[in-house]
Amino acid sequence: MKDQEFRKIEFGNSILGPIFYDFCRKLYLYECGHKGDAVSLFAYRGGVRLRYLYERYLEGRELESFIPRHDFYISRILSMKAGVWVAYNKARSVVLREYKGVSVQQFVSGLCNGAGISVPSEVGSRLLDEKMFHEIIFGSASWAKRVQEYLTIQGEILREYLYSLAGDRKKILFVDTGWSGTTQYFLMKSFPEFRWEGIYFGKWDTWGENPSHFYCISGIAVEGSRYLLTRPQTSVFLYHHIIESPLEPRFPSIEELQKGPHGSIRPSSEIDPQKIPPQTDEFLFEGICDFFDIAKTLSIEELSRKVCSAWLCLRRKILYPTTQDVVTMTVPPRSADFGKKISVPVIYDKKREKDCTWVEKIREIPRSIWKQGKIAQDFPRLAPLLLFGYNLIIVYLRLDLQKFLKKLRIRL
Repeated sequence: MKDQEFRKIEFGNSILGPIFYDFCRKLYLYECGHKGDAVSLFAYRGGVRLRYLYERYLEGRELESFIPRHDFYISRILSMKAGVWVAYNKARSVVLREYKGVSVQQFVSGLCNGAGISVPSEVGSRLLDEKMFHEIIFGSASWAKRVQEYLTIQGEILREYLYSLAGDRKKILFVDTGWSGTTQYFLMKSFPEFRWEGIYFGKWDTWGENPSHFYCISGIAVEGSRYLLTRPQTSVFLYHHIIESPLEPRFPSIEELQKGPHGSIRPSSEIDPQKIPPQTDEFLFEGICDFFDIAKTLSIEELSRKVCSAWLCLRRKILYPTTQDVVTMTVPPRSADFGKKISVPVIYDKKREKDCTWVEKIREIPRSIWKQGKIAQDFPRLAPLLLFGYNLIIVYLRLDLQKFLKKLRIRL
């Protein structure tokens, strides 16, 4: 095994492992308080690996949960398809943010995956805006009617699917990685006959809006709106993909449901359950699972010490990474879901034929998801000083990075 592969496994084992194990311990306690008419639905994609870890936890501790558990084929875009009319303002806000600068035809193609809906060129070439979104959802043009029919069918299939999972139970424990609960919001609006309760790894008020549905969401590993020095768990808000990525099996997001010939309901994309356990090159997740095997014999006191140490270590590595930490903790490019067929690297590196200047490297920092990692990678010798300055000015004082760089006359 290569040294770097070993380091990733060790990182998953010693840092992420205790954190996820503690999440599973809290999830069990949470479920114990909701016996009766509840059912736990683990959302695709990250939720299904949380279920995989949770069942390893129960098996290792010889515990039994009395609440039925199911994998739940769902995503933000699929829940929005069902809830676009009952939660129009929220749907409009999310869509215009996710599809900024995209044409109407591109949006319709992404929304109605595989439906082959063609928008007349004079309309389809226009950029999506509030007026055009209203025309798509409420318009009377033939192409808009086809979109509306598609959305109606998806909503009906989702309703049938949800009832098949819930049965006669009226309380749904919606388990997912997090963060702001957009998927749950649309589900609550579309199916108010159920009592929804979100159980997330992290509850994050990303936009500082205190959303109306947050009252029924719990982040049992971390909650907050920004990083706080006194709460090391909130450091994951600066690089939440280190939590998400190991939990996402390598199959596509669930964007559409289809009914089979015998009434079965499946996603339109191919899902291979064999990819839920750690694969041969998923070293972070492999390390996490290794810790679950080790932790069977740990006492609560020993586990608590490991969890506390893991959070402190993770915070240090996120805020002040070394070049080796960057290599170990950089996850594969992120899939930009919501019907978009692109991927986004966590550390932005523009391909160039020659070495770039330090000014060009600084310009790339705002484009990176993990900005501290970008600084440590591109400025290895100056990294301690630059990271201290960045964390002080941007993280603690909360200045806008792009405005700050413009004040330094570094044009983005």
